[in-house]
Amino acid sequence: GWMLSVKNELFHTNDKSIGINHFLDLAIAYKAKRWEFSVTANNLIGTSEFERRTLGNTIESYSVTRLRPREFLTKWSVDL
Repeated sequence: GWMLSVKNELFHTNDKSIGINHFLDLAIAYKAKRWEFSVTANNLIGTSEFERRTLGNTIESYSVTRLRPREFLTKWSVDL
């Protein structure tokens, strides 16, 4: 039969130098007696990089961290 999977994550903090980060993964699959086919979308709606800006008395720092990429995957498997 049909299977649907949704994974969602939201990160929020009161720290003004960090924004809101959101991730949404979605997968749909169909399974028959001996085979299964699925389509997965990772980070379908969400953040692909994390930015942080810090301002001190003598220095300003800015960093960008690459997070999860947006990707689409298909899978087909057969039981032998």
